[in-house]
Amino acid sequence: MSQNDGGGVEGEAVEVWGNRFRFIDHGDLASLPPMAWAVENAIPAHGYTLLVGDPKTGKSYLAMDLAGCVARGTRWFGRAVRQGPVAYIALEGREGMRSRLDPWEAHWGPIPADGIRFLAPGEKPNFAKLEDVQEIARAIRTQHAALPALVILDTLGAATPGTDMNTDGAATVMEHLKYLAENVGAPVLVVHHTTKNGSGRSGKGSVHIDASAEGFLFTRREASGFAFQSGRQRWCEDSEWTRVHLEETEDGPVLKSALRQHDAPRISPRARQAFLALPAGGLKCREWERASGLAHSTFGRIRQELVDDGQVTKDGDLYRPTGSTGSKPGPLVPMDTAA
Repeated sequence: MSQNDGGGVEGEAVEVWGNRFRFIDHGDLASLPPMAWAVENAIPAHGYTLLVGDPKTGKSYLAMDLAGCVARGTRWFGRAVRQGPVAYIALEGREGMRSRLDPWEAHWGPIPADGIRFLAPGEKPNFAKLEDVQEIARAIRTQHAALPALVILDTLGAATPGTDMNTDGAATVMEHLKYLAENVGAPVLVVHHTTKNGSGRSGKGSVHIDASAEGFLFTRREASGFAFQSGRQRWCEDSEWTRVHLEETEDGPVLKSALRQHDAPRISPRARQAFLALPAGGLKCREWERASGLAHSTFGRIRQELVDDGQVTKDGDLYRPTGSTGSKPGPLVPMDTAA
């Protein structure tokens, strides 16, 4: 009789050496957790997603707009988001962040106090170096009050100085991006430029960059502004193109679209003051009142106004920005391979 791969004889029981790998029945697939999204049908809640487009196609505007929606827990051009803090690693155009964020808040509503935290000016991590990525992961986990819902890296080119992304070095960088996502418990949205003379649907550099991504957000120019599309996703079909434009408001330019014609309700300056005094982890009523600096009678009215408007949620004896969990991170997950 012939020997089979397990060392036994056909028709006879095969010796079992261990249980390192396990199989499940097809019926057990129904009990597996469903696909989780950070942004519905656009950004999976794990790994990294590439925001890819030619220069001047609104990539950074879209990234900032998305950060505001995630921090507030509001829909992003019709797509549901997982609300939570955003860690924003802006390595290009840092000087323009405030001029984009101020009109956003004035138009769509205030962002929670710890809603978006930016990498400090002058910091220049190199994502080709594992030790830099490990330090970024530690900084995000220790300098945020709660686990982030999203990390934004703008741009990949600025994050990999001196690295030839057309070589196998790109594969190392991609592993580091996945390491960061795993260790902060949130997906990484990577702003990246397209290839020269390309179709606008492929990131500059090695095929490793595209192959390891969970999906893409593509941008392009339109006669009236920009458009973006969720495409080449592993988990869903390509979306239709969403047309957006920069509309000048009294506070500055704001992204608008047909999906987003109406302004969010503006809240009073005192309500904004109380809202910004409330951290992601929440406060008890008296603690929140003291932090707000408002008079007792005024605070009581404003507190109820924020709860009624859905900006703040009462959770037992704590008040939190709506959608905030205040979750704390667990231990770092080691990475076996060194850069």
